Amino acid sequence: MELIVQGNLRADAAFMNNDAYHCDNDNILGCADRFRTLKDDSYRESNHITGLIKLGMALHIAQDFYSHSNWAENYPMVSILAPIEHPWIFLSMKEIQTGYFNLLPIVEHTEEAGDCFDADAGLHGNYTFATHACLNKDASDSHRSMKVVLPGIPISYHDWAADLAKEHTTQILVEQYNAKHPLILSCLTPKVLSFSCGSQAYDFVRPN
Repeated sequence: MELIVQGNLRADAAFMNNDAYHCDNDNILGCADRFRTLKDDSYRESNHITGLIKLGMALHIAQDFYSHSNWAENYPMVSILAPIEHPWIFLSMKEIQTGYFNLLPIVEHTEEAGDCFDADAGLHGNYTFATHACLNKDASDSHRSMKVVLPGIPISYHDWAADLAKEHTTQILVEQYNAKHPLILSCLTPKVLSFSCGSQAYDFVRPN
């Protein structure tokens, strides 16, 4: 599990300004394509260190999608996961967007970008030129994070986006285990037979 975690962290450290690794700048198709590439490369990789790091980077992309997009706003308290594995579906989902981290494309559209900050209702809508600062739910005190998902229910968008990200992470790992991902299977063998990942990995993917 440590190598997968290291890969997750590396996506921030090594590719901070690459929007495909973070689903920034409304590049949803780009981040979905990078997710699929990393996941598939991980499955085919013979080097266990490189392979598990690539899987961790793929998971980072899936997790950042929920934090940097308006998916949580469009599916409030409805456990529907994003079709990151099938990016072409996003072509028909015009309401889904991610915020602009790079502000150069919006310097002449600050008024439209401000509409996102001014919205108190209708958070499920698509706001043209919405910025990362408006949409992101990385921290519990960000603009969207502090808003509650539904009136009377003390669950913030920060918490809801995190719940969706955790559910999707679990689904991906279980699917990779069921697909007999060779590095994950090797990870679950006794340490005397392989590099192993310890009991944490087995506890994560084993059936309930």
